[in-house]
Amino acid sequence: MTWSGKKKQDSSLRWKNRDIQPLFLQIYNHLPEDKRQWQYSYRTLKPMKPFIDVLSQKYIEKYHRNEYQQLLKKLDKEVEELKKAYGEGKGDEKRYKDYKQTKIDDLYKRMGNAFLKEMKDYDKQQQQIKRMIESRKQSKRPASFNQHVPMHFALKKIERAFKSEYESWKTKNIMSNCKKILNIIEKLKGVMNDGEKSTYHFIRYENR
Repeated sequence: MTWSGKKKQDSSLRWKNRDIQPLFLQIYNHLPEDKRQWQYSYRTLKPMKPFIDVLSQKYIEKYHRNEYQQLLKKLDKEVEELKKAYGEGKGDEKRYKDYKQTKIDDLYKRMGNAFLKEMKDYDKQQQQIKRMIESRKQSKRPASFNQHVPMHFALKKIERAFKSEYESWKTKNIMSNCKKILNIIEKLKGVMNDGEKSTYHFIRYENR
């Protein structure tokens, strides 16, 4: 590993230990016992959602700060294009009013569920460690394993999961949106043109 690569790895490790681990443990210690409820949109997780969102936000700021700001600007432009296409009347506003926020909410939901999935794996490992500790206590043998290893791996897996979901969201909701919006505009133009043709034929008929 090069010196620059090691420096980058050390920076990432410090960031995880300083910013991510405390939040990770805070969320873990306040999750409901029923693991079926460990889903981002589940009602019982509502008090923990702001903390989960902070984790996602910290990841974005650490690894995608500039790109994310550019993507938000693209969303703003898309909203403007939709506004031009649909018009600014009260009935039309609902078509694009929440467009940007819906996309952002989708990203945080994706990342939140990815985090909770890794949290389930971490909990499973913790339960295994507890059973091993109890077993060693009963047999009066000293524990010969590192109890902190699962945390280290969990943080690495969460980072990878966040990256995967972020890239997937970017591809689905940003890169492909231009084509979708162009299709919407073209369809609306087609409707408007058909309307103009109908009006033209009606006027010709009336003037006979």
